[in-house]
Amino acid sequence: MPVVNQIEHKREILMTHLDMVAASKALTEPVQIIRPAEFHYRQHADMTLHRIHGQRRIGLYDQAKKEIIDIAECPLMSAELREWYQKVREMLPSIQFGHFRVRVAPDGKRGIWLDFPNRVLAWFLEEERFFKRLCLDALVQIGQQHTQIGNRSGSLIHQDTELYPWSETYTGKNLKPRPLFSHVGAFSQAMNKELMKLVHDAVGSCLELKSWIELGAGCGNFTLYLASLQKPVTAVEMYPLALCGMKKSLEVSGLLSWVEIIKANFHQPNKTLMNVFQSANAGFGMLMDPPRSGMGAAFFTSIPDNSLPGAIVYLSCFAPSLARDAATLLKRGYQITSFKGLDQFPHSPHCEWVVVFRR
Repeated sequence: MPVVNQIEHKREILMTHLDMVAASKALTEPVQIIRPAEFHYRQHADMTLHRIHGQRRIGLYDQAKKEIIDIAECPLMSAELREWYQKVREMLPSIQFGHFRVRVAPDGKRGIWLDFPNRVLAWFLEEERFFKRLCLDALVQIGQQHTQIGNRSGSLIHQDTELYPWSETYTGKNLKPRPLFSHVGAFSQAMNKELMKLVHDAVGSCLELKSWIELGAGCGNFTLYLASLQKPVTAVEMYPLALCGMKKSLEVSGLLSWVEIIKANFHQPNKTLMNVFQSANAGFGMLMDPPRSGMGAAFFTSIPDNSLPGAIVYLSCFAPSLARDAATLLKRGYQITSFKGLDQFPHSPHCEWVVVFRR
């Protein structure tokens, strides 16, 4: 489908899912979808390597075809990332299956995280040549523990896992760029200024709120922005690596004093999470960026009426779970006051949605 026709198609997909849960009636105006000013903004990419029938494919999983689609290049990648990705494709060994993440920092530093089976990683560590070559070009981390590998005087060594400003986020009314620290393999939102403008407008429509709770804070993409408003922020995240990156980003930006960091599982109701809501000041808002599965009805229905936020800024790239959560929130007395999308994923059915719910 031509790119010019994709926005309307994505709007139709969204409306279909909202209709299925009777949530489309809550929209007071047409859903607006914005296209980024430029495509070449991505500084990281997550890819899968799969060898099948003797053919090596490196790319993304196609749910409809149930197979890996080989991606030689992508218009969303920056020129620097595209060059690094092409080199990695040439260097990767002939293995059956594995995942990897490639990054290029704003200063040009390259990174790669290899999530290969342990026996495969062990073999290549013993063989050495592949990792020695990688270490000449990039900061290398491997496995679920994100072990960092270095090359010292021709010998492979284990190093302390390094936090690095692999990306940027934006803060304040003028959306000033700020460094965002993370590990190479840490998940981070595909950030660009257009998305932050949508979040800025959404949060700006709730200026009367006195504090914010953020669920799924990750490495701090939106935490730093909320903290820059100089209102108390409670940032909830469950992954230790993400928490380390968030804390350092806040420290470097001078914003840590505005944020209380809570380690908790936000995917399901639990005592720690309920305490966060019960101890929140009256008149607080919540920003959430859940995984594709959404938050789920069990989470929203577990919060007592007197502990519900006055407003929710909800980010999602997956229309089905967004629609289900929207239906639950409408039943709990919320109204949709803003529903906008950013077409960050051309040639796919996905869109980054930013929705404001208010009580």
